[in-house]
Amino acid sequence: MDTYTVLLADDEEEVIKAIRRKINWEGLGFSVIGFANNGVKALEMVEEFQPDVVLTDIKMPYMTGLELAKAARELQPEIEIVIFSGYNDFSYAKEALHYGVVDYVLKPVDPGEFHKTYCSVRDHILEKNTQKGEIARQQDDLGKYFLQNFLYDGKEENGTKAAELLCQDGGQYTHMILAGGEDCFFEVDEEKLLGQLREHMSRQFLYLNVAANESLFLFQERYADYETVAKELYQFFKNKYDEECYLAVSEEITDWQELPEVFSGLEEVLEEKFYQPRQKIFFAGEVQETREMDEAEESQVLNNIKEDIQYKDSIHLRQDFQKLERKYRESMKFSEMYVKFVFSNIVKDIYEEINPGDVKALSKMIDRLYRCRKIEDVLAITE
Repeated sequence: MDTYTVLLADDEEEVIKAIRRKINWEGLGFSVIGFANNGVKALEMVEEFQPDVVLTDIKMPYMTGLELAKAARELQPEIEIVIFSGYNDFSYAKEALHYGVVDYVLKPVDPGEFHKTYCSVRDHILEKNTQKGEIARQQDDLGKYFLQNFLYDGKEENGTKAAELLCQDGGQYTHMILAGGEDCFFEVDEEKLLGQLREHMSRQFLYLNVAANESLFLFQERYADYETVAKELYQFFKNKYDEECYLAVSEEITDWQELPEVFSGLEEVLEEKFYQPRQKIFFAGEVQETREMDEAEESQVLNNIKEDIQYKDSIHLRQDFQKLERKYRESMKFSEMYVKFVFSNIVKDIYEEINPGDVKALSKMIDRLYRCRKIEDVLAITE
């Protein structure tokens, strides 16, 4: 059960002591954080400690309980005020209600009645917090909806709405890490995953599930060591879920408008896992030095392979295949799907030559090829 804080205000110390002694505050779900013997002191303590509830007498030096209620509400609109007084006067009660006081208790305080009052106050706070939590979750979900649209379509209106809902503290996201898992790994219980992540990581982040096998982490810390952050994430997924995720780390982001471009770049960077499956963490901006086969040369090699298959020339077929193999091992600028498309066409040509009409066998082999997660497996199947 949540514990709520209470400030007691009364200029009669004996009354305060009696209330603290006679009332089972802990059993009610409250903790008394202190007391004040005048209204001014009580207001100072409201500003300093921000209690959930103020229990105050009406008649006090320097500032009455009603004046305290009004001033405390201006400082902290969500605060609950309970008035207690020996003055059984409806005019006080009426004015108290005008200041948003939730109850008006008469002295001497009856423990049974007091228990009912504070049960009601506790339930009221709980209901408000539940409503606020639901509103916050709805805003968070809506903000993530606009953010995901902005990442993919780059429309300024989506970016503005996402920023309004997700960065109400005026913060700016400075780095992103894109995590890629196998198949539908990120279709896990998101609430459970986030709870475990926040326990594991000692920093704030925004989490956005962008696909069944990809999730995005956004951070506001400008000068953090994001290689270390990526290693933390890698170890978390490995230890908690036995999943070896791949992670792509962005360079510094200086403006919201950059997010779609940076995200697109991270998706391209993450595709390097297809070529380098043993590397788990990749960094945007790192330049890979590779020897490039030009388009004309590639087209010629592919035509040669097609002719080699037709003429069953296994010697030249192996030589031409090795040329193509070197091209895709050394260059990482091609998407995973494009590479699979190139080699699936070679497999198709082979099947049509050596086993024409066996659509089932060809379909099974192509399916195996498209399920590959690294280029070595694609090349092994084709070879």
